[in-house]
Amino acid sequence: MLNGQPLPGFVVLDFEHVSFISSIGIAVLLAFRQRAEANSVSVTVARLGDQATMALRAMKMDRHLMMYPTVAEAVEAARATRVADDEMGGNA
Repeated sequence: MLNGQPLPGFVVLDFEHVSFISSIGIAVLLAFRQRAEANSVSVTVARLGDQATMALRAMKMDRHLMMYPTVAEAVEAARATRVADDEMGGNA
């Protein structure tokens, strides 16, 4: 719960206007993902630029984050994942 409201099942981060991500930014993103997933909230990223994509892949973050070219694809994938988790008896 956040401010008395239930948490969403997923969060999509839109990186359209992010032209650079540093190792500190990646660490913050990883910490955010870990905290979200500890609360049964999945994190998906969309519209990563070339530098951000290369940086995340270099740090092997593509193994931990779902990455999609569009927000619509990220939302669709996140929703599908939540439905599959619910059907399997997940906590989401």
